[in-house]
Amino acid sequence: MLSLEILNDTLRDVCKYIGSTKDIIALATCSRELNKFVKQYHAMLTSATLDLDYDNYESTIKFLSYFSPRLKDLTISGGHKSNSELQRVVSMAAKRLGKSLESINRSGQSTNFNSLTRSTSKTLSCHALRLKRLDGWVLNDLDDEHLIALTKSCPNLQNLNFSRLENLNLLYPNVSSWGIRVATGYLSQLSEIDFSFCSIDDEMIDLVAKSTASRLKHIHLMGCWTLTSGAIQSIARYCKELESISLFEMDSATDESIIALSRGCKKLIALDLGSCIDLSDNAFIFGVSKLQYLRDLSVFHCRITDNGLKALSKGCPQLTALDLTSCRGLNPKNIMNILHCASWTSNIEEIDFSELLIDDCTIWIALHTFPSLNTLRLANCPNLTEKTIKYISNARRHRMESLTIKQEERISTSPVTSASLPTNSVGSLTIDDLNSFSKADSEGEASLLLQMHAIKMTLPTQRLKAIDLSCCCGIPDVEKLITLQGLEDLIMTEV
Repeated sequence: MLSLEILNDTLRDVCKYIGSTKDIIALATCSRELNKFVKQYHAMLTSATLDLDYDNYESTIKFLSYFSPRLKDLTISGGHKSNSELQRVVSMAAKRLGKSLESINRSGQSTNFNSLTRSTSKTLSCHALRLKRLDGWVLNDLDDEHLIALTKSCPNLQNLNFSRLENLNLLYPNVSSWGIRVATGYLSQLSEIDFSFCSIDDEMIDLVAKSTASRLKHIHLMGCWTLTSGAIQSIARYCKELESISLFEMDSATDESIIALSRGCKKLIALDLGSCIDLSDNAFIFGVSKLQYLRDLSVFHCRITDNGLKALSKGCPQLTALDLTSCRGLNPKNIMNILHCASWTSNIEEIDFSELLIDDCTIWIALHTFPSLNTLRLANCPNLTEKTIKYISNARRHRMESLTIKQEERISTSPVTSASLPTNSVGSLTIDDLNSFSKADSEGEASLLLQMHAIKMTLPTQRLKAIDLSCCCGIPDVEKLITLQGLEDLIMTEV
């Protein structure tokens, strides 16, 4: 974001090297024009990002309040400020920018400082009356009084987040089901609500479903172990316009509840059934496969078998993303025989085969069956060999954006040559835990260095933009080998 302070400081530095009066007059004219341009630029600005790690938030917010009357979206990034100071930032933004501000978003690293305090919510209630979004902020520190006051003063709010982040043992002594029901009644545009990892009961979900009804588009129930299948039934009964729902690790989900959800919420676009261990093929045959608008489906660690996968292949014509991670009930040799004739072969863009005993032939068939495939995850697939990387490298018609290979020991038991690396079509390469790759190789480190040298030699003109070398502990100076032209992102966690 352009800043008058930075601009004027630069001009002052330039003045030190100017001697003639003529040059000074020219520079002053240039300074006035540049200041005028910056003011005009900010006058048209509708969104801005405030980085707490680098920006002076007081001067930046004051500057925006003077020169950006049309500002609607403010994103606060950075995670090193104290909770009290972060609350002051939000309060100051609400007071000075509240007349035009429609969203205050929190981005950056996840911290414990993402909860709005009661005093901050009171400030928002008084000044940010046009507020629509509070992305990244959690409301679990409020009581009924402050929650109702916030939603009553900001009736255009579209999302509420009650997830508990990292502290999963605390209950909600202040926010009650009555308070949430009353609060949602004031929000005529409420479309998203997040109860992830909350200790709530079916009555709460029933009240929310009734009060929001067709307004609700997205609901997150990840890790809500206290709920039963009755909560899903309530959502299916009242939320007819629902577009996405996350039921990850909801052990109480049953075939009957998923079938009811599929029949009641026919407009579902995204469905996460990860680790719903009590589901059988019936949930997919008579339920999920009937969803005509479904695009994103996760059956991570579900008990789905070949019969359930066949039903999915015949239904869900608009599917673009499928997660089959750790679906041990599937016969690895039959997966592509089933998916080869799927109704969505031309649409699918993302597939996760992680932790499956698939072989190289499965990958070869997948690359030839799915022309739009751009994201492929193969974490912990022990039967894959170096042939898989060669197949991906030679798949000329694919413009793959992301390839994840994790702990593939057999891929790295021999030095990887430059010809075998997936450099022609991959935009992001994740190789996690490279040390474990070479356990069978007595010269494992040398093998790794050869791999990195091969990447270094062959990629300057390719489209690889990101490399993830997470958990490569003990490899000396490995980062010095990554000097790729065009590389935008290098992840080296715990190196």
